[in-house]
Amino acid sequence: MAERKAKKIADQAAGENSFASLTQRWLEHWQQGKSSRHVDSVRRRIAADILPRLGQRPIAEIDASELVAMTKAIEQRGAGDIAKRALQVAAQVFRYAIAHGYATRNPAIEFRPSDILKATRKTNYARVDAKELPDLLKKLRSIKERMLLDSP
Repeated sequence: MAERKAKKIADQAAGENSFASLTQRWLEHWQQGKSSRHVDSVRRRIAADILPRLGQRPIAEIDASELVAMTKAIEQRGAGDIAKRALQVAAQVFRYAIAHGYATRNPAIEFRPSDILKATRKTNYARVDAKELPDLLKKLRSIKERMLLDSP
């Protein structure tokens, strides 16, 4: 009977110390002052990419190799930026867990995203030089005038 009671207490503690449980507590703390749109985006990223791999694990038992596997799995589906952001969120959850005594180390800081993710090519967007701006404004005005003349 004592063994069953000890197992029940250990299971309950594991549930309280699970990555999913601590992620929920971190979200409640973190979302203060954030826009609802940003909070929803982070919640969706957590639910879709992080919790399926780490959610039920006790946070103190998660190691860097599990975070690398999670990050690479996200990258393999063509979402390199999401992979990097998921790793950042996991690091924040670990910092929260350390601050509140649920973990003693943050495996997400043992490597950088650039150590495991492929480099992404940045694309520069088109721009207008200062010399071209007056001409662009004239064209925009003429388009606006034509639109006003064509409207009933």
